[in-house]
Amino acid sequence: MTHIGHPDQLVGVVTAMREWASREGLEWDMTVVDGVEHWACRTETYKTDPRVEPDMSRWEIELAFRLAD
Repeated sequence: MTHIGHPDQLVGVVTAMREWASREGLEWDMTVVDGVEHWACRTETYKTDPRVEPDMSRWEIELAFRLAD
């Protein structure tokens, strides 16, 4: 998923992504141990160079979460 906006908005974006996966019957490659999530692979790639675009509300951020096999 690609998000264009301030990084502070990522909590809502991740929540929406997880809700979508649940509706689709998809499972993440993640386990929960003692209430702590352990992800096999979950990345946030900040594609915008802050030296070029200092306005964080215009940043491009790519989210990639691995699905379970």
